[in-house]
Amino acid sequence: MQHIRCHNTIRRSVFSSILSDGTYYHIRGMTIQCEATATRISRHLYLHKPVKDTIRRGQARTLALMFPCPNTPDSVVKRYSDLYLDRGVNVLCINSNVRQFLWPPAAKAISQEVLDYLATNETPLSTNQFLVHTLSLGSYMYAVMLMTIFEKEYQYAFLKSKIRGQVFDSFIYGGKRNVVNVLGAVISNSMISGAMRNLAFIYDLLTKSETHNFYDGVGRFLEMAPIHSPVLFYHSLNDPLCNSAAFHSLVDQWSGKEGIDLHVKCWHQSKHAQHFQEHPREYLKAMQSYLEKVGVPETCHLTRTMF
Repeated sequence: MQHIRCHNTIRRSVFSSILSDGTYYHIRGMTIQCEATATRISRHLYLHKPVKDTIRRGQARTLALMFPCPNTPDSVVKRYSDLYLDRGVNVLCINSNVRQFLWPPAAKAISQEVLDYLATNETPLSTNQFLVHTLSLGSYMYAVMLMTIFEKEYQYAFLKSKIRGQVFDSFIYGGKRNVVNVLGAVISNSMISGAMRNLAFIYDLLTKSETHNFYDGVGRFLEMAPIHSPVLFYHSLNDPLCNSAAFHSLVDQWSGKEGIDLHVKCWHQSKHAQHFQEHPREYLKAMQSYLEKVGVPETCHLTRTMF
């Protein structure tokens, strides 16, 4: 494992980072910095910890499991990690690439790696609860991890019981689940997206007997709401990867389950996986309400300053 002490390069705040390019509003001159350390666990796992421990005696120690979309730039992932680091929450980032989505055994291997790390380091991490945050295709990796937990419940049941909250940003749901539709939409560069779409189409034809069944199985598994804990969805009505009618049907289904306190932050127009960038104030306000709901207190007085 490689330990990295971060100073100026990762001395940051959610509020300063979203304003750094000058395109967003100014929040009353507010700058909050969170000095953090980053530990490279493996090629896929990075553990981020705030240098200052704000956990009070008797207070639950929380670990956020961050599942970004494959190939998301580190600078973007940091914006989401800071949401938790600023409150004294450790963050384990599970980085993946398109290969893990294209080939289910590769996704299973990463999910196994995450579970083994959490199980092996339960005492050093001293974590009483997990909060999950997924972005776009990250929900796929999270679902694969959950499926592994349920398949090996004798080994990982204690991990399942610790998941106390879930955030799904740009949840992919409804419509035809295949690599062509998904990869064509999540890759922003139009030239690369077009080439990838053509390659994905060929790949889809060659492997659909294996991949389609697995993708559909993942979708059906999530539909059952396997984890009963508070849920926050970030959703837009114009999202090409989420059928709004099917999504709202899913929300109604989940809302009727015991233990699921569900909230949807919805916009009429907002790009897939870019809600934080396009609507930072509303995104943060919904996140603040959610974190208070799952018992993660503020470490500084943000409410009065921001809203």
